[in-house]
Order: sequence, then structure tokens, then C-alpha cells
Amino acid sequence: FTFNISYDTSKLVFLDIITSSNLSGAVANASNGVIHVTWASAADISSVDICNPLITSLKLKFNYLGGASDVKFVGVNSFSNNIGIDIPSHFASNGGITLSNCSCEKNLSIDYDAQAILGGTTYVLIGFDDTPNNIGAVTLHIAYDNTALNFLGTDLPNMVASANNGIIDLAWSRVGLAAFSGFNLLFSYIGGSSDLNFVGLNQIADISGTVIPTFFNDGNVIAPSVINVTVKIEDVPLPIAAPYTVNVPITFKGSITGNDVGLIHAATIYIDYDITKLDFIGIVNAPVGVIANEDPITRTIIISWSNVLTALPLVSSKFLDLKFAKGWWGGSSTHAHVDFTSFNSVSSSLANASGGTLLANWNPGTVSMLLPNYSASFNSAQFSGVNTISQTENTSINVYPNPCSNNTEIDYSLIESGKVQLSVYNSLGQKVVVLVDESKDVGSYKFNYNTSDLAVGVYSCEIKVNGLTANYRKIIKLVKTN
Repeated sequence: FTFNISYDTSKLVFLDIITSSNLSGAVANASNGVIHVTWASAADISSVDICNPLITSLKLKFNYLGGASDVKFVGVNSFSNNIGIDIPSHFASNGGITLSNCSCEKNLSIDYDAQAILGGTTYVLIGFDDTPNNIGAVTLHIAYDNTALNFLGTDLPNMVASANNGIIDLAWSRVGLAAFSGFNLLFSYIGGSSDLNFVGLNQIADISGTVIPTFFNDGNVIAPSVINVTVKIEDVPLPIAAPYTVNVPITFKGSITGNDVGLIHAATIYIDYDITKLDFIGIVNAPVGVIANEDPITRTIIISWSNVLTALPLVSSKFLDLKFAKGWWGGSSTHAHVDFTSFNSVSSSLANASGGTLLANWNPGTVSMLLPNYSASFNSAQFSGVNTISQTENTSINVYPNPCSNNTEIDYSLIESGKVQLSVYNSLGQKVVVLVDESKDVGSYKFNYNTSDLAVGVYSCEIKVNGLTANYRKIIKLVKTN
């Protein structure tokens, strides 16, 4: 026999023929949408019973691209007997492949109960239960609550996305061999929750442009699991004995541990303190990787830390200690505030491993001048082995200009003769240089200090009279700029 069979090359790719054993030797080739099939019996076979489908079959094997295609006889087709005489035959032209012949219905679903990320990017998956490999174009329209979510885009290359009045319009078409395998909608979270519903005409088409029957299943975004964190600057007393320094702890407290959502993986904290009573020295007892600096203009302490692999638990966890020295302590107040603040309009924040912001209650602290059980005022407080410290008796010191670039003048006055030591410390409390180390009489003095060798930063300038007996001691901040 000889068959000529046409088909739509945009819907089907011809691969081969599959025959029963008694039709072995059949040959097929395709060209320009027509398959040419020929077969002749072997010399020792007189005939084949083509009317018995149980023993005789011939199948065309295709790769399906999508859509529907007629598959029908065209041109000259014939059967002949074993001596070459044509057998009168009728070739029906009603074959083909339609969508009803295959299971093409698909389910495209939006993630249900996708949890929002507070302070980070929320990803909402849209995907098939069983992704077709022949998708050529996608058109989707999705409604969302734009008071709860802010649409940022998608993570699918070549997808055009826009949002207007709470409707996201998405369009994607196949480029080259790039396949469609689902994607994520990207949102920033505002608050509350939001349904995500397919609206209007949504279509999935194969590479020939034929629509693939698809069920579109809605989804939603729910509010994040929020962990309330209490961040506390502890209240501490300032020792009334030398060296007059104090560690002020910053602690985290919460109710959940062992849950990644409730663990702290990053912190940015801004601290404001009473610069008339305290001098910031640096941080101690801090996790690895913490960076702390003091802004030379605003005197804001800036603390930053991030570690995705190692988290800080929330139950009674100390973050670090702020180290302060006693400053001038003018006025009648016996307390100095140490408080959380913002810097350049950015507030302090904590984040988990996903980048989501943890809700935090920021509680300030204080440094008190008197230890518990001391009833005397500061001006008359006595302690063993150290002379009385009187605010009015403190030696005076001033630095001008401050901040400075290359030179500054340090003015100080003494109301009593003694051994004077004038020193400069960095923010870590390390002594950088001793400027004066000699005996001085009562009076006023000036020291011109060339600061060109100092790196940009915040330093402490300390003056002591009579050394460790600490008759008089004063620390003042020195700020070096470019």
C-alpha cells in the first residue's frame, strides 16, 4: 500500500510509525506537512489480512505541540494485491486530533495563606499542579488589597507586570526555548491581610496560540506571625569610686525561642544619651561582628550587627553593654537618660533571618549618680580611700574648636597644685597619647594639640590631678573630622 497523510505542523511533529509484526518493513517520511507511507509484503508472504485489527495495525507517532489538527488522507492512496493489481478502496478523511482527545485541563493556583513578611519582601507563588511544557503565552489579571500590600513585580524574566487600582495585569510570551514554570508575585507588606483573586479574562495558550483549558484558583496573603520583642536599656548606677565608668546593658526579651521567625539575626540601633553628664567610651561584651560608632555631629551612637547563621534568642538575652564615663554632671539632676532614637529619619530596628522586621517595644534606661543605700548628695558623698568629690571643685577643661580637623586647643584650670596627666583615648577606651604628664601650680593653662595623626572619629580627652588618688578627674569628648 501507499498512503499520503496530511497534518498541521504547528500542532504536531511527526516522529515515526508503529506497526504490527505482519507490516514490518513499512517506511514513512514526512515533508511539508505530509507523511508518505509505503509497504510491500515479503516474497514468502502472499497477503495480509488488513481487515483484522487484532493482528494488523499501523499507528502514526507525533509530538503534540497544542491545539487541534486534522490528520487525513490526501493525494493518491492505494492498495494492491500480490501481483500488483489495485484493490478498489475508499480512504475516509475524517481523522484528526482534537482537545477533547487528551487531558489538557490544567490548574493554575495562587498560593493559599501565604504569610506576609514584615519589613521584607513577601513572595506569593503562582504555579501549575502539572506544568505543561508547551505554554506559549500567559495573560492574567489578579485583584488584591492595595491597602494591605504594595505590588513590586514578579521574578519571571520576560513577564510584563503592572498594577493599577488594586488590579495586577500580567503578560508573558515565550522567547526562544525559555519555558514557563510558574513564578512569584513580589509584595511589600503594609498591614492586615489580602485576598488574591483572578478577575476578568485569564488565558493560557500553547505555542501555536491555542488556548489551554485552565482552572484558575484564587489565593491570599495573611498577616505575618509577629513576635513582640522588648528591647530594654537597663537602669544602672554610676560608681562613685574611680574610674567612674559604667556598663549599661541592652537586653532583648520575648516569648518565643527555637522559631526562626522569633530569632534576631540583625539589629540596627540608635542611642541618644545625656552628653552633659556622660561620655561614651565604646561597647563591651558584644556579639562578634557588632560595629558601634558615634556620629560626630549629633553625638548619636550607631550600632549595627547582622549574622544570618547565628541568631540571638529572645528570652532574657543581653545584646551588649554600652560603656560610659562620668562627664561634667552639671545641674541638680541625679539621673542621666540613655534612650533609643532615630538617625536621619531612620528608626532602630530588629530583623529575622528572612529580612522581616520584628515588632519591638523600645524602653529607655537611666544612669543614676548615686548607688543604692547612699543617702548623701553627690556633693558630699564620702567613700573609703578616696577624697571627697565636689562638683564645684572639679577641675575645668575645654576643647576648641571641637569638632576639629588638624589642630585644637585644650584649655584647663587648676584650683590646686599637683601632678597633672592629660590623655587622649579612642572609642574602645585605649589610650592614644599622653599630652601632659607633669606637676602644675594653681592656674589656667593652654595646650595646642596637633590632631593630624588621629583618624577620623570620636575620642575622649581626660585630665587627672594627682593620679589614682583622683582628687580631680574630668573627661570631655574630642571629635576629629576630615
